[in-house]
Amino acid sequence: MEWKEHYDKVQYTTRGVIDLFKDMELEFQPGTRFEYSSSAYNLLGAVIEEASGMPHEEYMKSQIWKPLGMESTQLDTRKIIPNRARGYDINDGVLMNSVHVNNSLWFAAGGGRSTVLDLIKYSKSLEEAGVLPRETQYKMFKPMTLADGTQTRYGMGWGIDSETGRTIISHAGGQPGTTTHLLHVLGLDFGLAIGCNRGYVDQIGEIAREIVRAFINEAV
Repeated sequence: MEWKEHYDKVQYTTRGVIDLFKDMELEFQPGTRFEYSSSAYNLLGAVIEEASGMPHEEYMKSQIWKPLGMESTQLDTRKIIPNRARGYDINDGVLMNSVHVNNSLWFAAGGGRSTVLDLIKYSKSLEEAGVLPRETQYKMFKPMTLADGTQTRYGMGWGIDSETGRTIISHAGGQPGTTTHLLHVLGLDFGLAIGCNRGYVDQIGEIAREIVRAFINEAV
């Protein structure tokens, strides 16, 4: 959707988030191109709420976070979170406190708060029969194919790549005050989570890849 500066300062309901883009024209015909979309994840969150009859956070807690022992994971709100790290950004070369972002705008697309330890718990579950059957999980790790046969290198919520013959699934996220990267090497029971309390740090992804390369080289 077209970005407007005030969007991330408002408290939204699920319906309110969907109303922001529901009448917009498609940028391209489905199946002809791939482009990451936070709005699409918000739409998926709305579908989950409708199908389950539960608010998004309640569903995630009961079906994923609690079963996996992710006790420090929740949606971001104005509530006090004990031991929460302060977020920073660099403006004109100066390190400053990050601006306030009301993450109700991104409730299903990046509105969560977690820790690297909780993310590793999630990573460990990716090849186990737990919250999802193993065969269902592996469907998420297959890249989508466009109508012309082109593979997108993106599955169901995961970037998909390879390193020295191993399949790596990963996802990154960034916003004011925080940058996160999660990678998992399929077949090696290895996951890596990096969290940084500074917004949009591009180097985090490459640091994560270097660590994964070193681990794979040691493993083989």
